[in-house]
Amino acid sequence: MQALYLLALEPIAETTADGVSYGFRKKRCTQDAIEQCFTNLAKGKSPQWVLEGDIHGCFDHISHLWLLEHIPVLTEEGTEKIRLSSRQSEERDVWAMQYYPFQAGGREYKMSELAIVEKGQMPQEVAKENQQYRLCLQYEYIGSSEQGHKLLKKDLEEFNEVLPMGYTAKSEDNNWSWGGKDNKQYRLLLIVVGIIFFITSILFNSLKQPLAIVFVIPVSYIGVFLTFYWFKLNFDQGGFASFVLLCGITVNASIYILNEYNAVRKRFPCLSPLRAYVKAWNTKIIPIFLTVASTVLGFIPFMVGAEKEGFWFPLAAGTIGGLIMSVVGVFVLLPVLTLKKKHCFTSSKAVL
Repeated sequence: MQALYLLALEPIAETTADGVSYGFRKKRCTQDAIEQCFTNLAKGKSPQWVLEGDIHGCFDHISHLWLLEHIPVLTEEGTEKIRLSSRQSEERDVWAMQYYPFQAGGREYKMSELAIVEKGQMPQEVAKENQQYRLCLQYEYIGSSEQGHKLLKKDLEEFNEVLPMGYTAKSEDNNWSWGGKDNKQYRLLLIVVGIIFFITSILFNSLKQPLAIVFVIPVSYIGVFLTFYWFKLNFDQGGFASFVLLCGITVNASIYILNEYNAVRKRFPCLSPLRAYVKAWNTKIIPIFLTVASTVLGFIPFMVGAEKEGFWFPLAAGTIGGLIMSVVGVFVLLPVLTLKKKHCFTSSKAVL
């Protein structure tokens, strides 16, 4: 009911209220009030003292009947009085019962001044379903659906903490959502990582280098999480798709480096692992950076413009953040996990 009053009265108040009032006004802040005070008090004939006053309990004791009688609506034909009522105005409304004034003996009273309305437990019909006793509760919520789901989840968590053992509270919302208890998409991601490890093990005929490649993938995921956190984005199908895409691009860059690194070690057996890795990095750094730069530029069109698609915008943002972080992983983590000390021994032959 209060939200209904706000929607109707706020436009009127903003157009007819005092132009230099700043308390509880939209798009007006303390700095605006300070600026107005400076403008009025900086003159030579300005007052030297400021008197501050406050009306005790103004909003608690203001008459609603007076508001209904003295706040009009401006129309083309003049001013008309307004009266707002909810769909439940004919039924019992707890808020109206407590705060709506009523007259008795020529004086206005409120129930909140005379009595206290408390919530009590009343008998409920408990149904038995699937060998369990079930009780359905519901409450009304006005606002965005996303915020409503967060509020419902928070209420259920608090409710479950105080319930006795054997009792549970859960929501039976039938709306489809990404994630939740369905973790099949994350199992698919593990399968993709397993396939990458199996293929790279065959390619390099080793287990250490494929593990190094797999460990670089989570580094790129850190970039995805940071991007979604810093820019307040919702992680949905687009974010998961960026995970899958980053698997391929990050692994491709790591394979470039390690394949060239192994080739350099075969050509120069006595070359130190660090110098061999630096040589391989200098050879493949340009293709890697070109791949990252071209991919980032390719996703930028999905992030500009007023209308941002629900799938492509998270995909582009997650991919760009993950690619930037993957360069750090390839440059720092990959050599740490790959390089090892290896000495080259030369044998001398004696001629008799």
